[in-house]
Amino acid sequence: MLILSLFLNCSKDDGPKLPEQAELFVPINGENCQYGKVINSNQKEVEFSWSDAKHVTSYNLFIKNIITSQTVNRNSLVINSSSVYLKPGFPYEWNVTSISEDYPEESAQSQTWRFYLPSDDQTNSPPFPASLISPSSGETISLSNNSFTLEWDGSDPDGDVLRYDLFVDKTDGFQPTVDELKNLSNTSKFVILEENSEYFWRVISEDSNGNKSSSQVYTFRTN
Repeated sequence: MLILSLFLNCSKDDGPKLPEQAELFVPINGENCQYGKVINSNQKEVEFSWSDAKHVTSYNLFIKNIITSQTVNRNSLVINSSSVYLKPGFPYEWNVTSISEDYPEESAQSQTWRFYLPSDDQTNSPPFPASLISPSSGETISLSNNSFTLEWDGSDPDGDVLRYDLFVDKTDGFQPTVDELKNLSNTSKFVILEENSEYFWRVISEDSNGNKSSSQVYTFRTN
């Protein structure tokens, strides 16, 4: 019985396991990346690193310019770091996917972090583009007394205090907004809407130095 028990316990421990999620190290989330090596006026070399995750054969590194939507992919990396040339003066987001040869259909993606890569002449960076939370793009919402609360998230790589202008219209999200939706300090706003309509919305973030950034434009419909 003892031999059988030992055999069963060993059987449970042996065999392949699913890849685990990597923990991101640098560039640090929500901050300026100050250690990029200058290559020329249009490029900086940025070092990305993350933890050694368990049961992993390789890693896929994904980087996206938040403004231009251009992406960089470094796939099948067998070490937990990689250097990438990026254009300064833009915010970026990045994540790492853990891959296992034993489970090719089962991967584990890390958190997605943001950073700003300043150019040499920048003393203060603009805010990160606001992340629109609710309603999500393409969502159909139900109104309460012809109203709904729009929600978003904003942050700044320098830690500056932010104010927001909210744009909501039926055309494209770029129509002039009303005064009550300008210079907001909170990241949510109660708005009056019409039933059975399609809307476009976006948020402009402004820091205390006058730097601005615009979110994406999301659409939603009302019942």
